[in-house]
Amino acid sequence: MSEREWHIRMAKTYLHQAMVVRLQGIHHGWHATLLKWAAKRRLQAASMNEQQQPAQGELF
Repeated sequence: MSEREWHIRMAKTYLHQAMVVRLQGIHHGWHATLLKWAAKRRLQAASMNEQQQPAQGELF
């Protein structure tokens, strides 16, 4: 998944969760919670990309 696709996917997920929270009437701290979740997902994606890419010494 490219960087752009990842951002689009996270934005859609964020907006969906925001809509669900709004419909349920839960307003307490949802924004901060979703931002923490997005940051955690971003770190996970970054660590997965690092694991998949070979080190510079392994390329040659």
